Amino acid sequence: LLIRIPFSRFCLEIRDQPINWDDMEETFHKLYIPELFSKILRHLTMKDRLNLRLCSRGAEDALSRTDLHVIGQNRQLPIIRIDGRWRRLTVSLGERVKLKAKFETTELEELLRMRQRLFTRAHSYHVEIKNINFNLVPITCLEKLLYGCVFDQLSIDFNQKKFSSDVFEFIRKNEKKAKICLTTNKFLMDRNMVLSFEAMETLQMLNTTIQGLTVSEELFLDLVRKRHRELELPVANISDEFILSIVEAMKTNDGEQMIEFEVTREEADRLIARIGFQISRITYHHVFLEQISES
Repeated sequence: LLIRIPFSRFCLEIRDQPINWDDMEETFHKLYIPELFSKILRHLTMKDRLNLRLCSRGAEDALSRTDLHVIGQNRQLPIIRIDGRWRRLTVSLGERVKLKAKFETTELEELLRMRQRLFTRAHSYHVEIKNINFNLVPITCLEKLLYGCVFDQLSIDFNQKKFSSDVFEFIRKNEKKAKICLTTNKFLMDRNMVLSFEAMETLQMLNTTIQGLTVSEELFLDLVRKRHRELELPVANISDEFILSIVEAMKTNDGEQMIEFEVTREEADRLIARIGFQISRITYHHVFLEQISES
């Protein structure tokens, strides 16, 4: 039996030792070398990983103490997706492998046990959480799924009626180790809560046409000064002075920053005329901020 790892100095060779396939436990323990086992797993698909745990209790135990390196599909960056559509929690670990459970305590507990049997921690570029009803899936369930995992970016799509304190604490725990992207259908956080966050990769509110779901100019400016990299929120009662204040705030930021909000055509025309542009039918919304910053 010859086991060789590509691009590695590790090689295990066993000669003249016939394997007793009727005693998989003994066979596995004879061959088991932790460092070598971890190297082998880096080259296995998730399907092979699932099959391996069925070989013996020793293999399952060793597998549970290894790391999982999520592989992106079609050369894309690796992503762990946690989705709660159709009252079912689906955890996608790349390579079209999914763990699923209904929003029931027993099934969620079984999903967590399966996760623990497959790896100690996962390595991925991006973790995406969306469509989760936190009244049915406790935030502790997500914390256990991601316990010890290593990732660079965390995206949360939040669309419930209330931004609960446990979700708030979940973001706070992760903002030190990953870039946060928060999307919500309603701006549900109070002023102190939203200003307490570190600078996020994205802070966004969708469905901005819904009446009454807006933030004040003062709060929006404070969020600009927090230097969120991408900020998209609806603002009430936009004035020329407000837009100029945004530009002034952005000029103090040495990094890249994209700010987006909606204005009426009349508001845009009034601002353009104020800074010296001639009003025309030519689209100008891509160029006028550059003129403001230079003035």
